Amino acid sequence: MLKMGCSKADITPGFPCFLRGYASRTELTEQVEDPIEVGVIALEQGSTRQIILTVDSLATAEADCQFIRSEIEQRFDIAPQNVVIACSHSHFAPEMCGFTISTGGGMPWGNYPADERFRNFWMARVMPAIEQALNDLEAVELLQSDVQVSCIAFNRRTVRKADGMVITNYTYPQDPENYDFTPIDTTLNIWKFMRGTHVKAVLARYGCHAVTGGINNNAVSADFPGAFRQAVLAKMGCPAFFMNGTAGDVVPIQRNGSSRKEIGEVLANAVKLAERTFQKAPDFQLKSAVTTVKVAAPDLVGKSLEEVEEMYKSALDSVQGKLEHDGKFYVTARLYNMFKKWQSSEGELPLQVIQLGSKLLVCMPFDVLTDIGSRIAEVFPEAIVVSYSGDNSGYISLPEDAPKGGYETTSGTSLAPDTGMKFINAAIELIGQLKK
Repeated sequence: MLKMGCSKADITPGFPCFLRGYASRTELTEQVEDPIEVGVIALEQGSTRQIILTVDSLATAEADCQFIRSEIEQRFDIAPQNVVIACSHSHFAPEMCGFTISTGGGMPWGNYPADERFRNFWMARVMPAIEQALNDLEAVELLQSDVQVSCIAFNRRTVRKADGMVITNYTYPQDPENYDFTPIDTTLNIWKFMRGTHVKAVLARYGCHAVTGGINNNAVSADFPGAFRQAVLAKMGCPAFFMNGTAGDVVPIQRNGSSRKEIGEVLANAVKLAERTFQKAPDFQLKSAVTTVKVAAPDLVGKSLEEVEEMYKSALDSVQGKLEHDGKFYVTARLYNMFKKWQSSEGELPLQVIQLGSKLLVCMPFDVLTDIGSRIAEVFPEAIVVSYSGDNSGYISLPEDAPKGGYETTSGTSLAPDTGMKFINAAIELIGQLKK
C-alpha cells in the first residue's frame, strides 16, 4: 500500500537577500513579486519512507543538501538517500550558500559567505512542513501521464547554418532562418495522487529554465513553476508540485510581460485536459540508490591552495573600479571556491535515483543538457532526469558539444568535457543496480 502526505512552507524572506541566477546583480533586495515556497511530498510503503522537497531556488549547494538531509534523519528517522531535494531553478530566489559579486557598481567585488539568516529562516519554516506532511500520510492511488507540450520553449544552443558552430541565443533569435534548432524534451511528466475520486495532489516535471522575467530583475519570484502551481490550484482545487528536467539548454520562447503566468497556465491546462490519458501506475516499490561520481576541473590541475588563492586575489585586484560584468573574474572565483571545497583539482559529486511509479527519477546536481537525458533513456526509457538536485555544479554536456562552442560548454562550466559521459554511465549503472 502506498501512502502519501503533502504540505508547503512559505520561504519568502521578509529581509534583504541576494537573489541567484544573474551575474549582473550587485545588491541585496527586499522586493517581492510573488511568494516562493518549499513543497513537501511524503511517501510511505511498508517500513520505507521518502521525502521529496520541491524548492523555489536556483539550486541548493551540496553542503546545504547534506545539512538538510541530516536534520531530516535526526528529526524524522528518514535515511538521507530517501530524501530528494529538487530545485525549480528560479533565477529570482535566494539560496543559503555564499555568492559572488562579479559586476561593479554595487556591493564590493568578490566572494561572500553563506546567508545564515536565510538558512535559519528556511529550516524554521521547512522542518514543521515536513512533520505536517508525515502527519498527513494516507492511502492513495498513483496515476501517471506523459503529455507533450511543445509551444513553450526552445533549445538555446542554436546551430549557426553558416559554419555549424553553436551560438547561445538566450532569447528566441530575431533571425531564426539562420539557425538550426536542436531538439528538446517536450514531455510533461505528471503524477496524480488520488484519494478515492479526489485528486489530493499533482506532481509535474518539465524541462525549461525558469527565466521568464518579471517586474524587474531584482524581485523575489517563483517564476513560471509558481504560476503553474497557482493555476493547478485554481483549475483543479489541489496543490501542485514542480520538478525541473533537462533544462540546461532550454529556455522560454516568450519572455517578460505576462509570459510567466501564461506558461504556468499552459502547463496546468495540459494536466487538466489530459484527464483521460492517466493510467494507474504499475505495482512498484519505494526504493532509492545513491552514489558519487569523481569529477575534475582541468584549470586547477597541478595547483596548490596558495596558487589558487593568489590567482583569485590577482583577479580581484584587476577588477577594482570596473562597472561592467567581468566573466574572467567570475570563472576565477568559481575555481577558487571549487578548490576550497575539494582541496584539489578533483572532487566527487552526488547522483541519486528513486522509483516513482513506472518512472525512475535520475537526480543530477547540474544544469543538464537535453542530450544527457536522451542518452540515459536510450538504455532505460523509463528514466527521466531531475536537474538541480543535490548541488549546483554548472553545466554538463556531451564531449562532442565542447568544440561547437556556446556558453554552456565554455564559461558555463569549469568541469572536464567528459563529465557528462561519466554521469550517463554512472546513472545507467545505478539504475541497473536498483532494478535488480
